[in-house]
Amino acid sequence: MSEFVEALKRHGLEITVLTSGISSASQPHTEKVLRTAAKLGIKRYRMDWWRYDLQKPIQPQLEARRPQLKDLAALNRSLDLTGLYQNHAGANMMGAGVWDIFSLIREQDPKDVALAFDIRHATVEAGLSWVTQFHLVKSHLGAAYFKDFVWEGHAVRDVPLGTGRVDHKYPTLLKESGFTGPISLHVEYGEGKDKRIFANAFRSDLATLRGWLA
Repeated sequence: MSEFVEALKRHGLEITVLTSGISSASQPHTEKVLRTAAKLGIKRYRMDWWRYDLQKPIQPQLEARRPQLKDLAALNRSLDLTGLYQNHAGANMMGAGVWDIFSLIREQDPKDVALAFDIRHATVEAGLSWVTQFHLVKSHLGAAYFKDFVWEGHAVRDVPLGTGRVDHKYPTLLKESGFTGPISLHVEYGEGKDKRIFANAFRSDLATLRGWLA
């Protein structure tokens, strides 16, 4: 990882959010990975997602994550790191409705554990009430993720930013909240295509996002 970080630095770049598979402090490599990240100056990492077993009661599964998150927050605090949990759409995804995961995160200092608020997934799950979700979690907002989608019957399809259902007023609320953390642009509709097509898609979406934030 150190070679990659140094290569980025030579081009004036840095890792603002490290993607990880970390979901608890007790996983075999959690402490080693996070200590390495901290040593390299990385301040944030995206946690792995938690999933519900829909054949079992939901609330006990949520409560079982509470001590797990507390222990991970303590490890993050000792290393001056912030763990970010991303809300993700899906019937079995803990945090899809945002209210559930926030009931755990709100008990921790946002410097230790925060939410990577994904407006695409929030809109898929909440429709018009994504605004309510945003105001609920803005005290613990650690990163803002942008991407867009449309409904095609009962299915969701990713589309270029600004051409789908994501509300253009979200960036305004984000700025008004005083948020100063990292913004991450996801171009998932170009995945698996020619690299040049993907690069052009990213440039186009980045221009849209900059326009929204201006």
